[in-house]
Amino acid sequence: MTFGRPLRTPTCDNFPPQCPAEIRSVLESILTSEACKNGLPNIGDLLLHPLFSDVVLPAAQQKPTIKIPSKLKEAIKTAKDQIENRLQEEQKEVHQIRRRSKAAAHHSSEEEKKKRRKSKKKSVAEDELNDNQPKSCESPKPEKKTTISEAVTSELSVTTSAIPPALPPESK
Repeated sequence: MTFGRPLRTPTCDNFPPQCPAEIRSVLESILTSEACKNGLPNIGDLLLHPLFSDVVLPAAQQKPTIKIPSKLKEAIKTAKDQIENRLQEEQKEVHQIRRRSKAAAHHSSEEEKKKRRKSKKKSVAEDELNDNQPKSCESPKPEKKTTISEAVTSELSVTTSAIPPALPPESK
């Protein structure tokens, strides 16, 4: 661009003779293939060059500060919280979708279908066996489980029924 034409390659080793010496030395330190091999100069090195000797930079201690109003800070914080909440909800949905698709793939697999068919055939065969057995034998009734309090109450009622009623007192 300095010479009126764009640089079409990453390096340039030939500079026009009308190029001033100060500019030529800076361009050679940045653009030549030799400079790329040996290492490019950093900003401090370039600032020491005579071309940039009259440039005054602000002190390094002065960092630019940006004052942000508290309302803007609150708005940014609120937006950040909303985005994080939405992200968490979407992650939950993705997790559920993955679980469902994995379960669907498992249930639709050939192996699982064979297991279900085999289980169904087995239950049908057991039902047929139970239906073909004679009904003459009644199944025993399950015993009633009693609690401790019921047992004590029934025991007391048996004990008290064995005691004869009190006789009226004899009169003299």
